[in-house]
Amino acid sequence: MPSWTIHLAIMDKVCKKIRTPNNNIFTFANIMPDIFEGHNTPNPSVVVKDYSTHYPYHTTINGMGIDLPDIKRFKKQYKEHFRNPVILGYYTHLLTDYYWNVQLYKNHYKMYNTEKGLLSIKLSDGSTKICSFAEIQPVKHKDLKTFSRILKK
Repeated sequence: MPSWTIHLAIMDKVCKKIRTPNNNIFTFANIMPDIFEGHNTPNPSVVVKDYSTHYPYHTTINGMGIDLPDIKRFKKQYKEHFRNPVILGYYTHLLTDYYWNVQLYKNHYKMYNTEKGLLSIKLSDGSTKICSFAEIQPVKHKDLKTFSRILKK
């Protein structure tokens, strides 16, 4: 999933396009789904799994089974509350996760060998690398950190 820097950069663009009643609340709500995941927040009092904060549904992209936020379910559940900056910020977070991951998996990852659990990842130089999902994760996280550093500048 995208880093907080990416979430906040997108949130900043959204704030410039729409007026929210309280940008501080909107900003907090934008990172709220990840606060208790245990990765970005040091020593959270509780660690909560993605399935309770990101409205996941399982789907397949390029032969790979992945979980994406169910933005339609969230929107249906909270459709009467979208003027609330908490709901709007949370929804913006889920949209960012959804679109980021759909683009990533559609354009860069492909199931290579289902039996062996091997994936093909398209690298920035146009070449491909065959590896397991566990081996791809550090590559993905390294790219996210690089992109986050660029955004911070």
